[in-house]
Amino acid sequence: MRRYCGSWRRYLWEGQQLNDTVTKTVPEDADFFDRVLIKHRKYLAFLLPFAIMQVIWWTTAFRFNWFPLYETRWQMPIVMFFGSTVAGMTSEGGGAVAFPVMTLLLHIDPITARDFSLIIQSAGMTCAMCVVLIMQIQIEKRAIFFGTLGSVPGIVVGSLFLDAYLSAAQKKMLFVSIWSSFAIALFILNSQHKRRTYDIIPEFSAWKAIVLILTGFVGGISDH
Repeated sequence: MRRYCGSWRRYLWEGQQLNDTVTKTVPEDADFFDRVLIKHRKYLAFLLPFAIMQVIWWTTAFRFNWFPLYETRWQMPIVMFFGSTVAGMTSEGGGAVAFPVMTLLLHIDPITARDFSLIIQSAGMTCAMCVVLIMQIQIEKRAIFFGTLGSVPGIVVGSLFLDAYLSAAQKKMLFVSIWSSFAIALFILNSQHKRRTYDIIPEFSAWKAIVLILTGFVGGISDH
């Protein structure tokens, strides 16, 4: 059983190291809030974003009376159940599952599916960012910075210039192709047992920064 759980650990918990500056023991002079944060950091990181999003959703749902939509759009909660699971296990957002299902199975307009995927990923990634900040999980800041530096203009170029030249069918196939490539790459990577991993990019240099910027740019274009 332990070996079975260990084999799944690399899929669900790999790379979740905390910063070296994180206090793991409660100091004797710590006040109440510090004690709660140190002892229950993991629970707070999960519950606080969850509670905030629940308040926002229920308030908006009652305000605009969204509940009758369940009669005709009952598929979407089921889709997002699996979408949120995939988003939590990988670096992909919930829209990676929502978009192909909405366009290929539910035959929803790609523009509507794209907008839904973007807003659901924005909410989900914001919650994930809150978890990272509260838990103080160790991250590679240079990868985030240079990746974002390329993705922002990529989204602008994709939305304003390339979107008009792609038909609905082409958008579907492009997204499915990218998603399938990511799934295959992730499978190949995880099939390499006892592979060497790094907490930070080793020997960071200008060409690695350029690769991150270009990767972010291509990802931004593909995300339109």
